[in-house]
Amino acid sequence: MQYCYPSEHERHHATWLSFCANHAVWQDLRITAAIQANISRLALNIARFEPVKILVRPEEMVQAKNLMGSDVEYIEAALDDIWLRDSGAVFVKNSHSGEKSAVNFNFNGWGNKQAHRQDAHAPAIMAEAAGVPLVRADICLEGGALEVDGRGNAILNESCILNDNRNPGMSKAECEKALARFLGIEHIIWLPGMKDADITDSHIDFYAKYINGQTVLINREHNSTKPDHIITRQTAAALAEHFELNEANILDNPQSVRVDTDEFPDFAASYINYYACNGGVIVPEFGDAHTDAAAKEKLQLWYPDREIVAMNIDWIAIGGGGIHCVTQQEFG
Repeated sequence: MQYCYPSEHERHHATWLSFCANHAVWQDLRITAAIQANISRLALNIARFEPVKILVRPEEMVQAKNLMGSDVEYIEAALDDIWLRDSGAVFVKNSHSGEKSAVNFNFNGWGNKQAHRQDAHAPAIMAEAAGVPLVRADICLEGGALEVDGRGNAILNESCILNDNRNPGMSKAECEKALARFLGIEHIIWLPGMKDADITDSHIDFYAKYINGQTVLINREHNSTKPDHIITRQTAAALAEHFELNEANILDNPQSVRVDTDEFPDFAASYINYYACNGGVIVPEFGDAHTDAAAKEKLQLWYPDREIVAMNIDWIAIGGGGIHCVTQQEFG
């Protein structure tokens, strides 16, 4: 049986999030509370456009409901963390019947870099709550490693998929066979990425985004001391061979942020990590007035029929991720 992974831009049935910022992972109760407040604001912003389903630990249910009220659907789940794009199910459809399924891609904490025993249950919880079959893939990867156009094309970084910390000994051909079977990917633009640049080994959702099969957006990092300075330029050079890229296609990373990056060195600032939902685009803002405004203006150009909603996600970003990293779409 072959499946197809629809584009994020197709109609959603709902968006999934996790409220489970684990104290054991984040190590500071003040930070976990701030992260959960960020997640709640994000959930409410998305709920303006489509239903939201959020996974919550039983002991935090009252807190979650106080923050989000009746605007979202609550599902009990004891997870390790908030990064549901990576740990959660990927919703696909049967290429022949159109039946929806949820795929478990065997999340292993980005190569056993973080505790993930409870996160491993997320796909099954989501599939049961959605009332769809659960399919277990024979490859280990995360949703943030996937950028697809829904037409069989994908942009992927080798560093986080063809990596022995996920898929030891797997050849590129074997990987491509699995991606074709479980996601319907037929043509891949492989980019190098960079191992150990961050906990994910360079997920593509921080560097490139399909608008459609002919158009992509990319980001650009100007700080030459950051690994992203190299990665964004490698990405631009490689994708320029396949797509027309000009300044309208490039979202510059902020050159200044509100957060003390010496205190929080994992702070991740990328506008490309936005999320497209039904009728809206949720994009981060980081406190750099120039790049915040430019990102919003360019996204409005590419999404003329959607409302661009910018929001402060600083407490999510200090963990090394962004809006796309904590959301997962269930297509409608």
